[in-house]
Amino acid sequence: MGDSKRLASRYRATTELLASRFGPTTGFALSLVCGFASLTIFTSLSAKLLRKLVGPLVTVLFDAPVVQYATAHRVAGLTSVMKAVTTVGNDLYLWIAVLIGGAILARLTRSWRPLLLLALAMLGAVSLNHIVKLAVTRTRPPSPFWAIPANDGSFPSGHAAESAAVYRTLARIFGGTQKELGVKILTAAIGIIAPLLIGISRVYLGVHWPTDVVAGWALGGMWSAIVLTSSSGVEQIRQKSVNMPDSGSIQ
Repeated sequence: MGDSKRLASRYRATTELLASRFGPTTGFALSLVCGFASLTIFTSLSAKLLRKLVGPLVTVLFDAPVVQYATAHRVAGLTSVMKAVTTVGNDLYLWIAVLIGGAILARLTRSWRPLLLLALAMLGAVSLNHIVKLAVTRTRPPSPFWAIPANDGSFPSGHAAESAAVYRTLARIFGGTQKELGVKILTAAIGIIAPLLIGISRVYLGVHWPTDVVAGWALGGMWSAIVLTSSSGVEQIRQKSVNMPDSGSIQ
């Protein structure tokens, strides 16, 4: 926890430095580009390394047994629920959440900034998912386990990554507009539970290994943190420039 806070603090400081030197808009863009590139390289290289070192062992001892158990103990009613849950993590429904959530937040904050941040969270997560999938090229569980159609690579889970990025960002921004602690806690819980259930549904339906989902959660969560940290860092610099006394004024 302490390491993550220090990392966030350093990234925020870097964002503020970029915004101070190049201006808020350019600084924000540069911060996102640097964060996106760093996250892509780190995830791809570490996934490839771990796959070579312990990948087969993890699949045999953890991934395969979990998928086999989940698919062997499916219940018709629960399977229908899981199919509905996994649908909420599809790109179409996530974009609907971005548009509706962004519109509501725009009304609450009287700014289009929340909609922009949500769109960036979604776009970045989709791009990261495709790039890392191409770099890692892990195959999905065998098709007899599938309860729904699936395509592309298995690692990471795009549903997990994209839902984590969107719902976490939405929850953080909405929570920031509320004053009651109970509402803040409920909002934060929804931001965690929604991607959690979506990720679990992917394993239950047999289209992802558990480690694909865990990686997706981490990837989406980190990208959301990058978007929010970049935004808050730039906003801090913008506020400082607004509040800075005019050098020509009488002190």
